[in-house]
Amino acid sequence: MLYTYCFLSPPDHNLVLPQGFRGELTLIEQSAIAALVEPELSREELEANDEALVQAVLHHDRVICELFCDLPVLPLRFGTYFRGKEDLLSHLGANAQSYQNKLQEFSGKAEVTLKLTPIPFSENTPASQTTGKAYLKAKKQHYQEKLDYQNQQQAALGEFHQQISQTYPQIIHGKPKEGAERFYLLLNYTEFFVLDEAIEAWEKALQTWKIEVSDPLPPYHFL
Repeated sequence: MLYTYCFLSPPDHNLVLPQGFRGELTLIEQSAIAALVEPELSREELEANDEALVQAVLHHDRVICELFCDLPVLPLRFGTYFRGKEDLLSHLGANAQSYQNKLQEFSGKAEVTLKLTPIPFSENTPASQTTGKAYLKAKKQHYQEKLDYQNQQQAALGEFHQQISQTYPQIIHGKPKEGAERFYLLLNYTEFFVLDEAIEAWEKALQTWKIEVSDPLPPYHFL
């Protein structure tokens, strides 16, 4: 079994490979495509216990990101195995042209994640000393204000999605997680020089959302 981290073009220089999770990493090449593998890493070692599994996941991403600092890569999902060298070589040969096209497409680009977390509406309820019709009216007004706030919040998000899609056509709107929205952008390295200005503009447009931007990452969501 060959644990496989990513695919890449065979480097034209002496590439220093990261350390594996348990042993040494090596490159296996076929049809102008290479795979970064850890030959001696068994599935049982990855899943020995919860702590080992978490450490293995973190190491998988760390290896890919370290290699990504030097050259374009096609990152693979954690836990990707090939039964042996022949199976891997066969897979690389059959998909070489597709992988080469992807690597060329991703050259000089990186992915960033925009995490948008909604800022909750202030839950100041009507004063406790308010009673009767006045209390019910205040409570109804508070509910309507909250509803209006949430509607405006979603409208701002929709407008933001439309505008950012025009500026950055390589964008994916991910599924919400724990109430937060995620946008994945594939940017040229030159676009990172003006990213801070773009973030300031986004924050002004989305005052009811908290915006977090990741560091440049391999193109996980654009494969």
